[in-house]
Amino acid sequence: MIRIFNRKTDIYLLCTVIADALVLLLADINAFRIHLGRDFYYSRNFVDYFSVLIFIISFKLLCLYIFQLYKKEKFRSRFLTLTFIIKATLTSSIGMALIAYSFRADAIPRMVILYSWILSIIYLSAWRFLTKTTV
Repeated sequence: MIRIFNRKTDIYLLCTVIADALVLLLADINAFRIHLGRDFYYSRNFVDYFSVLIFIISFKLLCLYIFQLYKKEKFRSRFLTLTFIIKATLTSSIGMALIAYSFRADAIPRMVILYSWILSIIYLSAWRFLTKTTV
């Protein structure tokens, strides 16, 4: 019987997806913190973001998948990885704006989306490069 999936690869992929979701959530939370200040979690803006959180993070992970960041390649250069991250985060930030306004979450500021895009690029590329050198 031929094994279609390798257990080690599946666990690695699952850990990568979970870590990406946490990194993207951290980038969004820090974007709100930069824009709104220290008590950002009491604001209406953050409550509106939390109402559509699952859709936004799912869409961002889908963009990472579409731009082949979950494809395991041995010889992918750092520049190519960074290019894929920039493309995926740009697409997901545009999607974040569309999701926010389609679900009537008008209180999510555009600057938060911009900060989130920049922080997502920095955080994702940093953790991808760190794990690539250690794994």
